[in-house]
Amino acid sequence: MSLVPKNGKVAVVGAGISGLCYSYFLRKLRPDVHVLIFESALEPGGWIKTLQLQDKQDVVRLEKGPRTLRGVSDGTLLIVDIMRQLQLEKEVEVMKASSNANRKWLLDGSNKLVQVPNSIPLFLKFLASDVTDGAVTGTITEPFRKPSKEGGDESIESFILRRFGSPQMANNIISAIMHGIYSGDVAKLSVNTTLPALAELEKTHGLVVKAGLSKMFGKKVPKVLNPVLREYEEWVSPGANLEQMSADLKKFPILRLRSGLQTFPKALAEYLSHDTGVTLHFNTKVTAVDLKNCALDHTGDGSRAQFDHIRFNAGFKTLQSITNVADETAMKGFQDVEYSTIFLANIYTKLKKLIPKELEGFGFLVPKKNKNPEGLLGVIYDSCTETDGQNFFDESSKPAESYTKLTLMMGGHFYNERGIPSTSGSLRAAKSVLENILGFDTSKFNIILRDEANTEDKTISLNDDDLLISYNLHRDCIPLYNVGFSENVSSVVNWVGMESHGKVTLGGPNMGKLGIPDCVVNEFEAAFRAK
Repeated sequence: MSLVPKNGKVAVVGAGISGLCYSYFLRKLRPDVHVLIFESALEPGGWIKTLQLQDKQDVVRLEKGPRTLRGVSDGTLLIVDIMRQLQLEKEVEVMKASSNANRKWLLDGSNKLVQVPNSIPLFLKFLASDVTDGAVTGTITEPFRKPSKEGGDESIESFILRRFGSPQMANNIISAIMHGIYSGDVAKLSVNTTLPALAELEKTHGLVVKAGLSKMFGKKVPKVLNPVLREYEEWVSPGANLEQMSADLKKFPILRLRSGLQTFPKALAEYLSHDTGVTLHFNTKVTAVDLKNCALDHTGDGSRAQFDHIRFNAGFKTLQSITNVADETAMKGFQDVEYSTIFLANIYTKLKKLIPKELEGFGFLVPKKNKNPEGLLGVIYDSCTETDGQNFFDESSKPAESYTKLTLMMGGHFYNERGIPSTSGSLRAAKSVLENILGFDTSKFNIILRDEANTEDKTISLNDDDLLISYNLHRDCIPLYNVGFSENVSSVVNWVGMESHGKVTLGGPNMGKLGIPDCVVNEFEAAFRAK
């Protein structure tokens, strides 16, 4: 029996990537269903936002959230195929594995960049740096350690300490990776939620290193297309040939969209706006959700509207604030989910290449063990990825340009521990990163500050000696997948399901999949269940 009756009415709360993908897939699978999308912001995308500033005849694009995707994943295949369906193939750009933009760096304890190895000489150099402290000894001794008999969840740091005998590995390489993805602390992040493959190796094989080596060098099992993708090909996009697309994308570890990542949610919203079975309500805030009656109140006309199904993608914090939560277990689930706040500073100068060629790459991440008064999580070299790409479909490339564009990410769990600094304090920290870590002589520039939260004008006039710092504070933008997160999610999901008799379902990053590709796959699976 279908989740949504024939000719049913569905409300989708949130026009971020999850809400828009759910709406798109549902309309493809169920053209009889009418979908109403409610979004409190003026435009689609959620935390995906590409700011476009007009600088005389030029456009300066600044990513205020995610900006690239993994080259090969189930969700990336769906995104690329949807872009093709929407006739936006020219937007899909990829970077070869050999590209400078694919080089990744870590910051060692002396604020020097160490390249993540992609060759034997670099591997030896990497081992000699302090970012690998504890790795060699821990790897050698790990096979002699007994697996846990307790099971259950634990932090990444606890897992690494138990398996490798030292917290150093967790506080070095792994903590840096977690800063880049989750903005969280390895002493709190759940190993089962953030590194499930690592936890599974111990569970199924007992020995992590031996199982990992066996997987790397053992007999390769031919990879078959995920059944979810088969369903997508059958029901949504016949002829997509995702198997071939997957093979083609394997050559490219990084994927981006030429006009910025928000191009994708904007294209989905534009497509849905021309669908007579979809109504989009922007600048419309949902003020209450009645789970028992599958109804909601919103600021559009002030009336209560009832639906056959509600797909809520606006996050647990929002849902808790507009729903009567009488159940203690559910309330604990809501309250125990922590969030991180990010101070994001985009740096741009138009005619100076400030990153030395030998240090070009995707960017660098900062291990937890480093002295880090700025609370820096990492730096992305946007200009490297933007100028080193080629079109995925026709392999054409753009002429190289000489600008420098960076994104500084600060905060995350550091702000949770230390408190959120003032704007002036954050800007001083950003300047410290530019001068003391990246080695920029900021005195040679005329610095232009733009507080994007309080600046509506999207025109700017930049000279050759200007250095633009465009900044935003993103409060509670990332749910922290700490130990116990899965249990908290389950308690909330179960309560919502029981209260609404299954008529209200939840989606988005709060469900335990932070990456955009994972969210896209989750929303397809949810829409397929409503088929």
